Amino acid sequence: PNQFNEYVGLAPLKLPRMSRPRSIAGSDGSRIKLLLGPTGDDFVLALDEDDGERKWETLDWCGDVPDPLCKQLINMTNKLRHVTTMAFGPNGEWYASGKKRDGSGEHAWWGGRTDIVGNEDQISFGCNSTMVHINNPNGFSSSGILPDSLQQRMSLINTQKGVIKRVRLLPPKDDYDWSVPRFWISDSQGQMWSGDLDEPIANHLKSGGKDDVLDLVQAGDGTWIVIRPNRFVASMGVSNRLTLRLTNFYRDQKDRREQNNLRIKNYDALILRVAQHLKAAEEERQSEERRLAEEKRLAEERRRVMEERKQKREELEERALILRRTNEVQEAIQNKGLQVGTIVNTVGDVTRVGVTSPC
Repeated sequence: PNQFNEYVGLAPLKLPRMSRPRSIAGSDGSRIKLLLGPTGDDFVLALDEDDGERKWETLDWCGDVPDPLCKQLINMTNKLRHVTTMAFGPNGEWYASGKKRDGSGEHAWWGGRTDIVGNEDQISFGCNSTMVHINNPNGFSSSGILPDSLQQRMSLINTQKGVIKRVRLLPPKDDYDWSVPRFWISDSQGQMWSGDLDEPIANHLKSGGKDDVLDLVQAGDGTWIVIRPNRFVASMGVSNRLTLRLTNFYRDQKDRREQNNLRIKNYDALILRVAQHLKAAEEERQSEERRLAEEKRLAEERRRVMEERKQKREELEERALILRRTNEVQEAIQNKGLQVGTIVNTVGDVTRVGVTSPC
């Protein structure tokens, strides 16, 4: 990438001023918030998009969905909040929460009547005024008549201090005043759903793939969408506009992730090159220091040897001189027949060195 050209092939290399590219957290599917209304053509969609350099949210809705909810989503966007949770039910009830990218400004709105600071819980509305409220990681409350199996499952996860990841109240099999919603739940033990769930959905949940099911939404007419980390599955009857949106999002977000991963890879490679270069330069510097130190040591050793040689030479010369003088004296005594006690000076000797007899 161009941003690294400044540092390629330069000697010495230097660390780049830019910081390491940020990783894109979470799967692509985890960035999708989706609700279906009475039919597969009625939906509210929030896409949390990220290219590693900036984050933004794309909103879309269509058909028979609560207008106040859509207005609240726009208000959140205008105040630089992104959607963290949204829900609406068959009787016009709705819920939305959001916060700013830095984590501040958390708010939640219940049907437009309540403004709660710092609330990011999960909400799911069902038929006949039923509702499930999940307070992560495992707290929950509910209203209306829910299936016993769902209540028991949530109580089990709560008792075991597990995690309730997602609960969806789904349209009932028969829409009567006393109908009980069907459900799907994902938690730390896996997933569970109503025994009378429509067969196509149940079959997909059971054998649709080994990748996790992140979310399941179903419209009042029975159409449905399953969200997985890197793909989605939609039934017949779901809005073409919605499926196209989801298809494009998965494709675009995958491309962004791959491009961002490449930026990270190139950055890390550059940092490694710089580190290797600096290491090599440091090793070269240390080697040069050792070479200079060795040269200095050898020079000192030569100087010491020369001094020792000079000192020895001077000592030898002094001994030779003394010996020569002594020999000259002895020779003079022998040649001239001098008596003991006669002072004899050698040539050049002004110290009156001679041979005398003891007193």
